[in-house]
Amino acid sequence: MRIKSHPAISSPREGLNLLSVSPSEADHHALTVILSTEGWKIHRAKTFWQAKELLTEKPFMLVVCDQDLPSYTWRDVLGKVSVIVKQPVFIVTSQTADDQLWSEAVNLGTYHILAKPFDPVEVKQIVSMAWLNWKYQHEYGKPKVRAASG
Repeated sequence: MRIKSHPAISSPREGLNLLSVSPSEADHHALTVILSTEGWKIHRAKTFWQAKELLTEKPFMLVVCDQDLPSYTWRDVLGKVSVIVKQPVFIVTSQTADDQLWSEAVNLGTYHILAKPFDPVEVKQIVSMAWLNWKYQHEYGKPKVRAASG
């Protein structure tokens, strides 16, 4: 069954770059399957260093980063994202998504937390709203929408 998107939150069908940062190939695959029909090109990084390299090579609208990376955390990736002139919107993924993570993530400026395993409807909704936030922020200089916190 195909879920219809509301026209106000639809994304264009091409030119959308998302960086998926996770040591889990299953996470990368799930995001690719869920978002490929929405026009997103998923770029994969398994480590902080791969993410850092990709962030310097091309512009991204969204970064979806696992809570735990080998030798680093999502906070390290967020630090690299925060110095980019045209900052991507940052989303953290987590198996636990507990209150402590929610509090820390929101206070540090992330957009949302996605619980794993990924729910396709939730992923599409959050990514669509995050894209609108990125678009509005870069067109008008401020965020328009914000995901609800946990």
